[in-house]
Amino acid sequence: MLTKTGPPGGRTGGGGPVAGVLGGRASSALALAWPAFRDVLARHATEVRAGLADPPQTNEVGRAAPLIGGLLAVAAATGLPARLLETGASAGLNLRADHYRLPFDGGGHGPDSPVVLPDAWRGAPPAAVPLRIAARLGCDLAPLDAAAPEARLPRKRTSRAPRC
Repeated sequence: MLTKTGPPGGRTGGGGPVAGVLGGRASSALALAWPAFRDVLARHATEVRAGLADPPQTNEVGRAAPLIGGLLAVAAATGLPARLLETGASAGLNLRADHYRLPFDGGGHGPDSPVVLPDAWRGAPPAAVPLRIAARLGCDLAPLDAAAPEARLPRKRTSRAPRC
C-alpha cells in the first residue's frame, strides 16, 4: 500500500531500495525519492490511470536466464525434475526456458537453440546438471492469441530484467 507520506514500512535495510521494499523494509533512499515519484504520479494521473487499464504484456525471454539458473540449482540439490507453473505466463515463453541457450564465461547451458540469452548471466556459472521439466502450466488473466491479428499490434517496450 502506498501512503501519502511515503512508501510502506518506513524502515531502512540493506540490499538496495527495491530489495528493501520487497523484503518488507523501505530504505531511506527510496523514502527520499518518494515525494518526486508522488509528484510525477499527480502530474500524469490521467496517463497513469489509462496505462493501468491496459496492463503490459511483458513477453521477454531474457527473464528466463535467472529462472534457468534457479532451476539448475534446484536440480543439483534434489536430482528431481521441475514442474513449472507460471502466473502471468508471458505467452508461455518462460515455460520453455529449458529450450534456450544460456552462455556464460567458460561454457553455457541449454541446447543449440536459435534463442540465445547473451550477456544475461554474471558471476559463477550455474550448476552443470541436466535440467528436466516434468510439467508445464501457464495461466494468464489476459492471454494473447498469437494467431489473432490484434495480438500482432506493436507492443510497448518494457525494460529488460536485470542481469543475474
